[in-house]
Amino acid sequence: MEISWLPVLVPGQIYDYEVGLSPTSGSSAPDLLAFQSTKQHAHYLIIHSNIPDGTRFFIAIKTISKSNIEGITDHRLLCSEDIDVQMSLNSIKAYWTLPEDIQTYTFDALFAIERRSSLTISTEGVMVMSSPPATGAITLQHLNLTTGLGTEKLLVTFDQFYDPDIENTTEKYDAVQTYEYAITDNSMVGKMYTPWTIIKSQTTDNHKISFEVPLTGEMDFSRCKRFTIRGYNKAKHYSVVSTEIKDCTAYNPILINPNIVKDAVGQPDIVDGIGRTIYLTKNDYWLEADQD
Repeated sequence: MEISWLPVLVPGQIYDYEVGLSPTSGSSAPDLLAFQSTKQHAHYLIIHSNIPDGTRFFIAIKTISKSNIEGITDHRLLCSEDIDVQMSLNSIKAYWTLPEDIQTYTFDALFAIERRSSLTISTEGVMVMSSPPATGAITLQHLNLTTGLGTEKLLVTFDQFYDPDIENTTEKYDAVQTYEYAITDNSMVGKMYTPWTIIKSQTTDNHKISFEVPLTGEMDFSRCKRFTIRGYNKAKHYSVVSTEIKDCTAYNPILINPNIVKDAVGQPDIVDGIGRTIYLTKNDYWLEADQD
């Protein structure tokens, strides 16, 4: 399995990446595959032949800064049997089975490609999907207990994802079949407030998908919160659209009311690791968004 991700864009901040496989989310010690260094690359090839088909697991990616500060994010996958869709433009994978009566004494298999006059052989073929889905706009409305008539919920509408390489209108939208959503913060790492949840009850009209997300009560807006949607095509490529649940930069009125700062320390000193002094004017705003 070959994976890649967007690297951290702050120069000199990340020293290395490590990748592991775990049956649970958020594990700091993956046990399906222990963390392995990528040698500072934002891509990695994982050999996972020991994971049975049908096993749900998480790919954990650890970032390590030069000051040895670590962060972990993970994504859920399903180890499944071969599918009839592939993502590569310069290679193709083939699979076959051996008859049971020769399996016991067949120790190796060879293949070749040659030009030969013979009877025509046909298969169902394979579709190549090399690009992630194309996305569009997303709109969201937050209804609190009052405006939602006793139920806090989110009303979400977004443009249906599609394959940008397919010309047929029906087929390009059918290529993206799975959507899931989560509520995250507004930081670079993207901390999760809720797990990824597959969208099941939705309506589609003129290539716009609408659905509701019921909430448990009054959502805390002491920090900026975002609503994020991921859409997967058949080759497991995915794209993301995201929007703020409330305008996090609104000033009049202020929609995000941070908790009072009781104590704060600056960035760790390179020598002793103790936080540097912070100079904050009395009654000034705390400008470090979503930072403890």
